[in-house]
Amino acid sequence: MLTKLRFIAAACTFGMLACSSSPSPGPTPPSPDAATPEAPLTTAPNDARGGRLYDKWSKETSTDLEPGKAGGARGDGTLLNATGDVVDPAGHSYRLKNLFGWDMRGAEGIYGPAYQNKSYVLSTNLLAQTQSEEELLAWLRAGDEELPALAEVLDDAALRDLAAFIAKTQRGELPGPDQFFTLSAEAPKNYVLVAGGDAAAGKPAYADSCASCHGEDGTSIPIDETLSLGAFMRTKAYEGWFKVINGHPGSPMGREIEFESGEEAAKITLGIIAALCDRGAYPPLAGQSDVVDGDLRCGAYLR
Repeated sequence: MLTKLRFIAAACTFGMLACSSSPSPGPTPPSPDAATPEAPLTTAPNDARGGRLYDKWSKETSTDLEPGKAGGARGDGTLLNATGDVVDPAGHSYRLKNLFGWDMRGAEGIYGPAYQNKSYVLSTNLLAQTQSEEELLAWLRAGDEELPALAEVLDDAALRDLAAFIAKTQRGELPGPDQFFTLSAEAPKNYVLVAGGDAAAGKPAYADSCASCHGEDGTSIPIDETLSLGAFMRTKAYEGWFKVINGHPGSPMGREIEFESGEEAAKITLGIIAALCDRGAYPPLAGQSDVVDGDLRCGAYLR
């Protein structure tokens, strides 16, 4: 997909303030001819970039952190929680989508013990509450008993983008997982697409937003080297919706659809996913298998 929303990958830097025990003489008054410096420019948080940071912040920022090997304040790739204890990176590498799941519900969601049962998923359900961006920013900076303090690896601009993404999803200004799928213990990958998607409208939406990069039939860019875009959405739409809304971290793919509300975004995205459930129009890559008739994930959209 071509990028409509360009972003700048932020590099993480650290600084220390020098302290002195001797009294300060105070600031020197400016001369009458000194120019008054302009206030620094400020920009609104980029919630689409925030979604990509949630997905994989290490790719979106090119942060030098390799768990167990290099980076971070201790040089071993580990991060501390709010109480100063090391958060074990095993299995998740501090990736927020691993800690909270693609549905952002933590242990109550698709990565929880009732479904995919990821050992590293946290207890916090991000969508069970509504918080201000400032509240989320403070939490992300400092972490808690489970969450690592992200201020160690993400600068304030990145943290504000991330807080904006979470807050807007909580408020419904961005679509949430319930607008795309329900959880199921019986279905492969434990999800089933919701009804109401307009596959007929999804095909031209795909052509407008996706085909220039992924190809008219979705086979131009192999995903994970093995899946066409159609095959990916037919098997992993619980992840795919997130990519349509926010883009893919560390790549030219940004937010590829235009919308004015969370409801509109959900309608367009569900239509695209429903369209991609058509195995004839959007086939798998040559030599690759596909979902079989009756697969629960696409439900009635499967063709």
